[in-house]
Amino acid sequence: ALETGIAFLIGNFLNEVAHFLGRPQAQWLPGAIWTLVILITIYVVKESLIFVRRSVMSRTTSRIQAQMTARLVGHLLKVNLQALARERSGALHGRISRSVEGFIKFLRVGVADFIPAILTALFALGGALYKEWRVGLVMILVIPISTLITVWQVVSQKVIRDQLQEAEEDLDATVVEQLGGLEYIRAANTYNIEASRVRTSAQSRGERTSKHGIAMARFDWLKAVNEAVFQVILIGYAILLAARGYIEFGAVITFHALFLNVMRPLKDVHRILDETYDSSNEVTILLHMLSEPLDQSYGVVTLRPPRLDGSIPLLECQELVAHYTTPQGEQRRVLDGITLAIRQGQAIGIAGRSGSGKSTWLRCVLRLIHPSSGEVLVGGVPIGVLSREDIGKSIGYVSQVPFVFSGTVAENIAYGCGSVTREQIAGAARQAHIEEDISQMPQGYDTVLTERGGNLSGGQRQRIALARMFLKNPPVLILDEGTSALDNISERRVRAAIDNARQSHTVIMVAHRLSTLNQTDLIFVFDQGRVVEQGAFNELVKANGVFAELVRSAEAG
Repeated sequence: ALETGIAFLIGNFLNEVAHFLGRPQAQWLPGAIWTLVILITIYVVKESLIFVRRSVMSRTTSRIQAQMTARLVGHLLKVNLQALARERSGALHGRISRSVEGFIKFLRVGVADFIPAILTALFALGGALYKEWRVGLVMILVIPISTLITVWQVVSQKVIRDQLQEAEEDLDATVVEQLGGLEYIRAANTYNIEASRVRTSAQSRGERTSKHGIAMARFDWLKAVNEAVFQVILIGYAILLAARGYIEFGAVITFHALFLNVMRPLKDVHRILDETYDSSNEVTILLHMLSEPLDQSYGVVTLRPPRLDGSIPLLECQELVAHYTTPQGEQRRVLDGITLAIRQGQAIGIAGRSGSGKSTWLRCVLRLIHPSSGEVLVGGVPIGVLSREDIGKSIGYVSQVPFVFSGTVAENIAYGCGSVTREQIAGAARQAHIEEDISQMPQGYDTVLTERGGNLSGGQRQRIALARMFLKNPPVLILDEGTSALDNISERRVRAAIDNARQSHTVIMVAHRLSTLNQTDLIFVFDQGRVVEQGAFNELVKANGVFAELVRSAEAG
């Protein structure tokens, strides 16, 4: 409305000036000054409203972007792990960023750009039709032609946009893979291979970007020519009407300003349609990721707590069967009827060849994957009816590759342990025999660790994870090769701490280095997805079965 008002004011102002030409200034100058003051006021009000609109939109979209990012990442953290395993982490990260940005762009384009553009164009057309309907009709003719060009542009570029998105994801994934394997790439001197991979991905993206850019420039040229042709036609027609006395000459300027008011939003509408198509693809991806079903372990509410008084097995598996899907899409049985029971206070060893089912069994116990049949019971309660929170409280876990993040040493030890004091953190560190190492770090417990604990040794990372587990203090402690990266002295110290923890904990050690199982109460030996032997270390060696063969192989190696 303000843009239309400005166009009418300028036209009327010029008519007044032309009318008073040759007369004394006193007759027309005060009115002209007031008109100019009104014009300036309207411009200031218009720009102020635009500023307010953009400020409100910026604050709103920033808040929504933060909320959407947190919601999406939070959702993906709960999605079935097998679904995420199909994705390359770099591509997934890029998709997360672009989908949220696309959603925000969709909001900005729709609310901040599209609605004001449409209203501006409608007011300008209404003003033109009111002033002189014939000129208004000429203005209307430009709209369908420009819209047709834009629709052609959007439809014709669909395939190349999809290809460009795939190329961007491929490049993201390649770079993230390389960063994860940087040490090996340098040690193996495969720099040229990796540089070639990036160059190939970047060239593919560059070619598609160039193709898309050239096509966009061609359509922009068509739209600019269309605008110029209609602008000349409209000005010429308005001058003709003025020459014949149908309108005043000031109205020519008014119609030209109104035409620009129509074309400026029309350009925005073209850009909006184009950007909306781009962002709608990202929004579709966002909605698809948000629609990924959550892992079934979430949303469970524990109806009865596990019994941890020692009267029944603390951990029990009954006819546990599990499958996994091969890259060829075939179902392969990994666990074949696992039945075992572990009582409170026992130290349990899990042994077997690589691929025997140890890690799969462990993932079932942690409910990271779900068995095809059979049950895992914790304190007599099926793990399927325990909430994720109760599973986390019941079982402490140290993986082969401990989770260490960019943060202080204290933050890493206290991770997932709720509100704890510095004294409790230090006590857990002493128990894991990492306190001396921490005292030698520049800021002690406040020393900042790099991503994945890159400024720690493998043994230090393992002991940080052990300290976290001791601080968490769950009834069951699981170590998946949890002491494999320790030197002999540290291993003995940590083993002594674990032996002390057995007074009130059940300890399960999944081991490939069989010497770590020497002091366990009971060892379950896995082979081809089954428990083929169980017993104490020396008993199994004397039995001369699978375990004895593993021991002999380790000693010979």
